[in-house]
Amino acid sequence: MKTKILLSILTILSLTVAVGVSRSFAQTNPTFVQLGQAKGALYKPDSGPPPHVGIIVMHRESNYMNNIACREFSRRGFLVLCMNSRFENNEALVDWELIPLDVGKESIT
Repeated sequence: MKTKILLSILTILSLTVAVGVSRSFAQTNPTFVQLGQAKGALYKPDSGPPPHVGIIVMHRESNYMNNIACREFSRRGFLVLCMNSRFENNEALVDWELIPLDVGKESIT
């Protein structure tokens, strides 16, 4: 009985590790982009035709450079810029009128 329980636990643990490892290998490699006072990570699809649609994923003060939406949109063929505004981790200083300037700071090619 103890052997069956131990075997069941080991099986569950090995499956959990296998699922976690397979997800980590499926991630794309983003390119760091400095956008004035803001910063971003550019995610390009690993395969397929060049993207014709780009998406920006951003939050006013949270770190979105490694957000799951970045990887998932990229896997589906979109060019994705995931970025942090100049107010990263500083809710007290957020100036809503400056955030669009961070988005439009530089063009990415």
